[in-house]
Amino acid sequence: FIAISSEAVSTKRDLKICRRRSGNFPKPGTLCRGYYACKDFVPTERFCHEEEHFNTNKGRCDSKDHFPCFEKPKSKECPTDNGQFLKPGTNCKIYYDCCNGKPTEKKCPQDTLFDPSKQKCDWSDHYTCIESKKFVFKVHFLAFICKPK
Repeated sequence: FIAISSEAVSTKRDLKICRRRSGNFPKPGTLCRGYYACKDFVPTERFCHEEEHFNTNKGRCDSKDHFPCFEKPKSKECPTDNGQFLKPGTNCKIYYDCCNGKPTEKKCPQDTLFDPSKQKCDWSDHYTCIESKKFVFKVHFLAFICKPK
């Protein structure tokens, strides 16, 4: 994958996204992190920092403590369209590589474990696998471009 900026610029007016001439509007499917900043009905895609959610009441990013997110991931394998995510119940040995919402199951090489915070396999002496019966994932928002196969 290739990391890109967390802002996508458009020059096309979009009245479905920009319900008013100017303002910020939530972007569905981003687990409360994405939003559109609209100016003259032209949306610019933006993302809040990792410890923030887009507060729909205030129209801006806010602390997760002040504005919890109740949006559910699109799928259990790919909570966001692109990125790498641990497969629960595998002792951190198997993960999903998600590209445009399509998961590909991958296995870490011998003596390595999948570290969700780094989104990669790491040596077992560098990372301790902690899984509970109630799996909780932490999504790290980076923007990804998937390479065609």
